[in-house]
Amino acid sequence: MYVYSVDTDNKALQLKYNGAPSGEYEIILTHDNLGLIGTNDFIFEARSFITAVSANSGSSLGGTLLTIDGKNFSEDPDDILVEVDGYMCEIVSTTMTQINCRLGDISSLT
Repeated sequence: MYVYSVDTDNKALQLKYNGAPSGEYEIILTHDNLGLIGTNDFIFEARSFITAVSANSGSSLGGTLLTIDGKNFSEDPDDILVEVDGYMCEIVSTTMTQINCRLGDISSLT
């Protein structure tokens, strides 16, 4: 997470969130000249929701396109991480409500 913009009039920060597993995260504010500004005062909650998954079957040798529908995803493929039983699913495309990824060789699952 990093500072995306600063609104000095309203004393507000806009943060860019690059994705993380769902959960709560403590935000610790520091300043180059002032040091620690605040801790335990700010909690960020990351939540994505999956409503459907399609591609119920496919080849264990890879190539299966998996479509995940939901909400609170990211439009930036670098923010998305999809694993199926510990195997990475390569992101093909992503929107705020849908992720398409392609599974590699998962033959060791069978």
